[in-house]
Amino acid sequence: MKRSSERPANVPKIVRRFWCCAALAAALLGGFALAACTGLSSEARWPTPLERITTHASFVADPALNGRRPGTPGHERAAAYLVEHLESIGLEPAFVDADGGLTYRQWFRIGESGPTVANIAGVIPGRGELADRYIVLGAHYDHIGHGDGPRLIRDRTRGGDVHPGADDNASGVAALLAAAEMTHRRRTNRARPVDPRSSMPPPPQRSVLVTFFTAEEAGLVGSRYLLDASRFGAANVDAMINLDMVGRLDDQSTLHVWGVGTASDNQWVVVTDLAEGVGFEVVGEPSGWGPSDYASFTDAGIPAIHLITLNNDDYHTPDDTFARLNLEGIARVAELVNLMVPFLDDVLPFRFAETGPMPHPFDAGTPPVSGAARSGSLVPVDR
Repeated sequence: MKRSSERPANVPKIVRRFWCCAALAAALLGGFALAACTGLSSEARWPTPLERITTHASFVADPALNGRRPGTPGHERAAAYLVEHLESIGLEPAFVDADGGLTYRQWFRIGESGPTVANIAGVIPGRGELADRYIVLGAHYDHIGHGDGPRLIRDRTRGGDVHPGADDNASGVAALLAAAEMTHRRRTNRARPVDPRSSMPPPPQRSVLVTFFTAEEAGLVGSRYLLDASRFGAANVDAMINLDMVGRLDDQSTLHVWGVGTASDNQWVVVTDLAEGVGFEVVGEPSGWGPSDYASFTDAGIPAIHLITLNNDDYHTPDDTFARLNLEGIARVAELVNLMVPFLDDVLPFRFAETGPMPHPFDAGTPPVSGAARSGSLVPVDR
């Protein structure tokens, strides 16, 4: 891994490599066992992660959604799509509505007169004494509409054109949906005891919160609201992995991992080693204060990393389209996240570490990113 080259002194590299290989082998064996249990034929099979990702990304990046600006019909169509698919995958609703029922939506209003919007989230339950501890997987699903916000638009000559937001962040949404499906399927398969006569209880396991944030483009608003107004806060979240702009993987398989310094003693290295072990060229950035939702978690004292491929000159322009996505690369990132979850479950908890600011990765001359954005007030909405 580049830039962040230190390694924990108490864990030899050969041991970490063994862990990586063991995690990969376990995931592959779990997949083979699932196929055997389901008895699916070539005529009736699960869609591949790449097929799923193609479907998800093409829907979310469709210009018909008009850039998914919060408060617009296109944004609501994207939200409804996420609810539908979390339910079809089998995740449990993460929130409680005003009537005490379970829901996938966490409603709030941006400011006193802003639009009413919702974070979308589902839970893959854990078990045993770790069931009330969470690993959060997150991606934002909003974008900037027609680029008509003065802070958001990059190419002012094209204001008014639809900004599809394919890499930013239909790519992360598609990867997260695919990773959630793989993780849920693997956990469901392994919940069945190999020997039904065995009295050995299964090992404890953290729950996984799969979250699609809104209003990220307005200043990480949705992720901040999740932490401030739900049961998913610093008291019971052990780690967070964020997916934002993972759709432009280059020929060298370069994967940037921001926030590797948010766990003390370089503890995130066990995850970056895993990424390198499955073929990514990892470029580490220690700072936890980047321009995406993971910064809300580091601001709350939670170790968090952000996966991003960069390599996108079309950021916040109308040219960030589905046709320019590296769909195979998104599938590789989704499969990596699926591997990371059980691996993290074995090595957590980490000790949080403060980090300094990072240079702004997209706009030269923009001040360094030094903390989670705090724009506007948030008003809960009961539904």
